[in-house]
Amino acid sequence: MREAAMAPVDVLVVGGGVVGCLAAVAAAEVGYSVAVIEKRAYLGREISAYNHSFVRYAGDDSAFRRCPAAFQRLFRIHGDGEILAPEGLTRQYLLAILEERGIPVLFEAEPAGVSVAEGRATGVLVGYPAGLAWVPGRAVLDATENGNLLRLLAGQSYLAAGAAVVHGVFELGWSTKASRPTEAELAAVEQAAGLVPGSLRLHPTLRNDLLTVEYAYRSECSGDRALARSQVEAATRQQSVAVALALRERVEGFAGAGMNHFAYECHVSQECPASPVSNVQALPALPWGFSLDDVAAAAEAIGAMVASLDLAQASTGGELVGCGAPTPLADLALTPTNDEALPVPFFVATRTEGLRPTTRLTGDVCVAGIGTGGGMAMVAAAEKGCRVIGLEVNRDLGGTHTTGGVVGYYAGYRGGASAAAQEEAKTLNPAGLVGSGPGGMSHAEFLRRKADSLGACVLTGTRVCGVTLRNGAVAELLAVNEDGLFAVAATVTVDATGDGDVAALAGAEYQIGDAHDGMVQSYSMWGRDVYPTPSFLAQRYLTDPGLFHPDVYSERLRAIAVAHRGNSPHHISPMLTPREGRRIAGDHALTMADILDQRGFADVVAVACTQTDSHAFASSVFDRLGGAGGGAPLQVRIPYGTFIPKGIEGLLVAAKAISGERDATCFCRMNADIKNAGFAMGRAAAAAVRAGCGVRQIDLSTLQAELKEIGVLPDWAFVPGTPVRPTQWLDSLAGGGFAALQPVLYLRRDEAVPQLETRFAELAESDADQPFVGLRNQLCLALAWHGSAMGGDWLATMLDRAVAAGRHVTLPHLRAFRMGVVHGGKGEDDYTLVNRLLVMAGRSGSTAVVGPLARLVADQPGLGEVVPLPMPYDRERKDIVAEPFYSRLRNVAFAVERQADPSLVPAMETLLRREGMTGYATPWGSRTSPRYMLAHLEIWLARAALRCGSRFGAEILIRYLDDTHVFFRRHARAELSLVAGADQGTAGAWQEWLAGAPGWPPVPLASAAQ
Repeated sequence: MREAAMAPVDVLVVGGGVVGCLAAVAAAEVGYSVAVIEKRAYLGREISAYNHSFVRYAGDDSAFRRCPAAFQRLFRIHGDGEILAPEGLTRQYLLAILEERGIPVLFEAEPAGVSVAEGRATGVLVGYPAGLAWVPGRAVLDATENGNLLRLLAGQSYLAAGAAVVHGVFELGWSTKASRPTEAELAAVEQAAGLVPGSLRLHPTLRNDLLTVEYAYRSECSGDRALARSQVEAATRQQSVAVALALRERVEGFAGAGMNHFAYECHVSQECPASPVSNVQALPALPWGFSLDDVAAAAEAIGAMVASLDLAQASTGGELVGCGAPTPLADLALTPTNDEALPVPFFVATRTEGLRPTTRLTGDVCVAGIGTGGGMAMVAAAEKGCRVIGLEVNRDLGGTHTTGGVVGYYAGYRGGASAAAQEEAKTLNPAGLVGSGPGGMSHAEFLRRKADSLGACVLTGTRVCGVTLRNGAVAELLAVNEDGLFAVAATVTVDATGDGDVAALAGAEYQIGDAHDGMVQSYSMWGRDVYPTPSFLAQRYLTDPGLFHPDVYSERLRAIAVAHRGNSPHHISPMLTPREGRRIAGDHALTMADILDQRGFADVVAVACTQTDSHAFASSVFDRLGGAGGGAPLQVRIPYGTFIPKGIEGLLVAAKAISGERDATCFCRMNADIKNAGFAMGRAAAAAVRAGCGVRQIDLSTLQAELKEIGVLPDWAFVPGTPVRPTQWLDSLAGGGFAALQPVLYLRRDEAVPQLETRFAELAESDADQPFVGLRNQLCLALAWHGSAMGGDWLATMLDRAVAAGRHVTLPHLRAFRMGVVHGGKGEDDYTLVNRLLVMAGRSGSTAVVGPLARLVADQPGLGEVVPLPMPYDRERKDIVAEPFYSRLRNVAFAVERQADPSLVPAMETLLRREGMTGYATPWGSRTSPRYMLAHLEIWLARAALRCGSRFGAEILIRYLDDTHVFFRRHARAELSLVAGADQGTAGAWQEWLAGAPGWPPVPLASAAQ
């Protein structure tokens, strides 16, 4: 837990490459406080960003001895005459080196300027995922590529206009039986591809069927501020394809070879400018093709620099210097962050209107986030003749669908623009050179080439960090890249950032996660392992390490760090991909009732078609019964209003941040559906531009007809489907088991309960041993579900009979194909039957169930012996639990906290004290990868016990007040404050409160029909 004081950091190292990490360690060893600012989501730029895994080596160990001992582990893998420094291991090793010394890294923080007072730098302004923030420091070391921070201070463009030599790298598959190319063959390829003579080199990788291809070419840089770097990156990807084709055509061993990986960035060497302020210094750079001797020499020079640092008392305030007119820091209304886990002083800019960038781009449509949905929005608007400006934080286009590693999809409506893009990508991909399938490099190439052919202006490596509103409409975006801050003005903005970043910066209302406990689905940072496997089931599962809150920067930093541990030594995605983030409050909110009723909408503009796919669990109670819709794919019609933030004009939100209930929007997040919806938003934006109207005033019928013709809207989008909720249901309840009962659960309480109660009173007793058989049993269960007290005695009998028969201790089944633990079946098995009875007991308005519930809980086993799942994919996923009674215990918590009877306390405390039930709180700042699914379960059970009056439940929640997860901390505090009547503050204060509290009345969770 960090100190409340916000004193300046002694040394800010800007740039977390190898050199930056060397400097950070050197400064820490002297005794300085240090923080690293890195614009990427990973460390080791000189190796990992450029895929520069080849390090020259003189052959003896003198360079090793000169390198700092901590860094020697980076350079111990030897290939053919050179050292291999794989990208994945480089990131992991450097992060571990810094963490071992307590050096924090501010990932995804792009330098936007330097604050200067009295001739000295006082700190660095950064653009980060939530906007702009200032980090104060006494000295600044510039470890960026080409002295980028000093260029901002000097007012220079990142890439000067004129000739430049650009270095690129990609990976190419090759036949291990083939002989290595001759010098003559390589020279022929260089000539054919227009390369710098002698620059084409082949290097080994960790996989013997892949080679790293290094080359250089001459280019003319435009020198355009904000744009030049993106132009060079796009040209380098095109050049890589040309080099790969030339290798396939001229070198026998590469015939039919496919490209496996583009380096995340190209490299352009330029001289570093002199520093205009005394306490900002540039660190020595590693040249392209560096050797281990170069690393050792840089380390020695850095040691001398750190020893001579001037750490005179930093002034406060000053002016921000960067790309634009100097701006007093005071104009930014800097406010100390309320992020209690952030380890450095961090001041958020709450007012950005005073910033006046000299670079201003204008267009018809601005698409923020050229990812899965944004890429298609860019294409759709540009095809209609709009001047499109695209802003993408990654260097490749396509986002989650490409850079994020989610290259395929198993669900979604696959027609329309998504299918058309996939087919066109094949025509742009000669002989399968750039891979195949619906995503990955081939889709990124499709988007790049479409942007080029349609004249879209795309800026990669660019982060949105501010929004200017005029008269309630989005007027300008503030963005940052290597050239500092610049503004983008467009008639319509499409927020396709995935997390609704633009909408949030614009002040739009939004929600995150489960309404009660904040639960979200897990995030990913996919890795690509060294050894190919015949099936994804046999692969290591290199993602989904946890969950994080998108509003809390320290959570993002923790998530990035956790995602690197245990990931691939080969490649790791350069982007952090949350499956679930913000959901805007829109003009319309999509609900689960909309989906289950198969409702149609007059303003439908997009569709989805998938089954429940929650990486963890859904919020809906149906999830506890086995899944909404019985696990079958559901057709979803998405109205236009879900894409429009309430109260804001000139803004459309695409991707997964649309408006709606948590479970409903999760049905709309498959790649194919997001691509089609993004395309629809691009066409909607173009319609507003052409008509000169707001996004709410466009001619929807014309847009719908266009989307139908393209196939984005299939015929079924305009025809309401067969509702899951029935109109005739009473007579079908008797013989159909749970399948017949389930539709009745979708009914509204007011339409169901009167008929249920009338019919239940007319019927005689049924067989309590067969709960889901017989009309009276089914009526009883339906009444309980809808919150009626009628039938409570009979439901209690069902529970008692289930316990007496030992059904509550029967283990769940295993899924034959995947060997996963089945947590919801057809209802005939004991495990599922008891789970469903618990849900009904929780929702019942009768207290008659409390006694049987207490007996079940007291006799319920703990988590159970872990099931040995044989498939690595299942075994290593942290969002799949192998503890067989996990879902049972979730339902126990569900039932208990809704009944919240004090007589349940002894049973709950007996259960909580069983072996393995508690102890999953992870201390604040821990570098471990916690069992977050088990932590959730512990919190739910403790919360249920607390609401009944359990002191032990309170003790458990107090432990979570200092947990590393902000969701857990906040939820534990909220639950404790509810029973105490006020927040007591620290964990110690809560312990004192608990010691003196005589007790508290039960606090049942609302159990009315949902």
